[in-house]
Amino acid sequence: MDINEKMKLHQWAIDMNDQKESGLSQKDWCAMRKLPISTFRFRCRKVKIALEKQLDENRKQSLESREKE
Repeated sequence: MDINEKMKLHQWAIDMNDQKESGLSQKDWCAMRKLPISTFRFRCRKVKIALEKQLDENRKQSLESREKE
Protein backbone atom coordinates (compact mmCIF):
# COMPACT_ATOMS: atom_id res chain seq x y z
CA MET A 1 0.00 0.00 0.00
CA ASP A 2 1.48 3.34 -1.01
CA ILE A 3 1.62 6.45 1.12
CA ASN A 4 -1.31 8.13 -0.67
CA GLU A 5 -3.54 5.15 0.04
CA LYS A 6 -2.48 5.15 3.70
CA MET A 7 -3.21 8.86 3.98
CA LYS A 8 -6.68 8.43 2.46
CA LEU A 9 -7.50 5.56 4.79
CA HIS A 10 -6.26 7.55 7.77
CA GLN A 11 -8.46 10.53 6.86
CA TRP A 12 -11.44 8.27 6.26
CA ALA A 13 -10.93 6.66 9.67
CA ILE A 14 -10.88 10.14 11.23
CA ASP A 15 -14.13 10.92 9.41
CA MET A 16 -15.68 7.70 10.73
CA ASN A 17 -14.71 8.68 14.26
CA ASP A 18 -15.98 12.23 13.79
CA GLN A 19 -19.35 10.90 12.64
CA LYS A 20 -19.66 8.59 15.65
CA GLU A 21 -18.58 11.29 18.10
CA SER A 22 -20.99 13.83 16.57
CA GLY A 23 -23.99 11.83 17.72
CA LEU A 24 -25.55 12.36 14.29
CA SER A 25 -26.76 9.55 12.09
CA GLN A 26 -24.58 8.74 9.09
CA LYS A 27 -27.24 10.29 6.87
CA ASP A 28 -27.35 13.58 8.82
CA TRP A 29 -23.57 13.78 9.21
CA CYS A 30 -23.08 13.22 5.48
CA ALA A 31 -25.70 15.84 4.62
CA MET A 32 -23.95 18.34 6.87
CA ARG A 33 -20.63 17.58 5.12
CA LYS A 34 -22.26 17.53 1.66
CA LEU A 35 -20.93 14.01 1.20
CA PRO A 36 -23.03 11.33 -0.48
CA ILE A 37 -23.83 8.65 2.06
CA SER A 38 -22.86 6.00 -0.49
CA THR A 39 -19.36 7.51 -0.59
CA PHE A 40 -19.13 7.53 3.20
CA ARG A 41 -20.21 3.90 3.42
CA PHE A 42 -17.76 2.92 0.67
CA ARG A 43 -14.96 4.58 2.64
CA CYS A 44 -16.04 2.85 5.85
CA ARG A 45 -15.86 -0.52 4.09
CA LYS A 46 -12.40 0.28 2.72
CA VAL A 47 -11.11 1.25 6.17
CA LYS A 48 -12.54 -1.90 7.77
CA ILE A 49 -11.05 -4.12 5.06
CA ALA A 50 -7.64 -2.48 5.49
CA LEU A 51 -7.80 -2.94 9.27
CA GLU A 52 -8.78 -6.60 8.93
CA LYS A 53 -5.91 -7.16 6.50
CA GLN A 54 -3.46 -5.51 8.90
CA LEU A 55 -4.74 -7.63 11.80
CA ASP A 56 -4.30 -10.80 9.73
CA GLU A 57 -0.75 -9.80 8.83
CA ASN A 58 0.04 -9.03 12.47
CA ARG A 59 -1.34 -12.42 13.56
CA LYS A 60 0.76 -14.23 10.95
CA GLN A 61 3.89 -12.40 12.04
CA SER A 62 3.15 -13.17 15.67
CA LEU A 63 2.67 -16.87 14.93
CA GLU A 64 5.84 -17.00 12.86
CA SER A 65 7.88 -15.37 15.60
CA ARG A 66 6.48 -17.82 18.19
CA GLU A 67 7.37 -20.77 15.97
CA LYS A 68 10.99 -19.54 15.77
CA GLU A 69 11.31 -19.50 19.56
